[in-house]
Amino acid sequence: MNPLFSRKKILICLLLLFTSFYYSNAQNIKPPATIKKPTSTSGGSVTNKPSEDAKNAAQFAEKYKNDAQQYAQSAEKYKMDVQSDAMYVDKLKSDVQGDARAVDMAKNDAMQDAVAAEKAKINAQQDATEVDRELFNVKNLQNEAERYLQQIKSQAAELDALLTKYKNATTDTDGDGVNDEEDKCINEKGPASNFGCPVISEEIIKRVNLAAKNVFFATASDKLLAKSFPKLNDVVTILNENPSYKVQIDGHTDAQGKDEYNQDLSDRRAASVKAYLAGKGIAETRLSSTGYGETKPVADNNTAAGRAKNRRVEMTLSNY
Repeated sequence: MNPLFSRKKILICLLLLFTSFYYSNAQNIKPPATIKKPTSTSGGSVTNKPSEDAKNAAQFAEKYKNDAQQYAQSAEKYKMDVQSDAMYVDKLKSDVQGDARAVDMAKNDAMQDAVAAEKAKINAQQDATEVDRELFNVKNLQNEAERYLQQIKSQAAELDALLTKYKNATTDTDGDGVNDEEDKCINEKGPASNFGCPVISEEIIKRVNLAAKNVFFATASDKLLAKSFPKLNDVVTILNENPSYKVQIDGHTDAQGKDEYNQDLSDRRAASVKAYLAGKGIAETRLSSTGYGETKPVADNNTAAGRAKNRRVEMTLSNY
């Protein structure tokens, strides 16, 4: 319990008790009776003795005087206590005001810190934006540099090609009169009509053409018949004897059936011949095959004889 309020309550109760007691007893105080002149009934001397009421009244008055003095002292003490409590309250008030000022200062500091933090945040965002712009510029510069590098490489390649062309324009390694730039066989002599490569003899061309005319397949199939093998083996011999030779194999069909089917059949038949030659040891880099379906007829597809001529394989030699 707060001692300030305890003392106040006690003093207030004492004052109320004193006041009540005083006024309740004051009503019972009677003034002393009129003092009559003493008389003697016996003819003797007269004695001046105060009445009992006067004595009682004096004693009561003295008692209440003492009580009043005590209550006055208590009141003075209460006054001093109240003043002390007031000083204590003033001190508490001063402390509270000081705390309030401290809180206000802390609040102001916090607000200033918040403002500073917000400024720092804005600055950081601005810095981040600036970094993004710089990064974007750097990427653009990198792209520009990459394009410039590609241009330099392209120009360097063109320069190399021009330099090579210039050198070849005046160089004829095999001395056949065809400059190396146009000569497809720079180490073998040949006419310009054959791109500087040796001309394949008519005899060899006839042997290859004969072999092509003797290539046979099962009906509606790409399976080679055994009677095709002797002439194909002769082509293998020619290729082995002439390592620079290459052969182009073309497949053809007649116009019977759908275009798509004929195209597929011609592709497979030409590939079958190529596979046979490769199986005999000829490098596939020297062999190529193409199917033309019914697009290149050499005879009338309306006759059986014409259709038979159109179903064919052609082989073309080259040495470049």
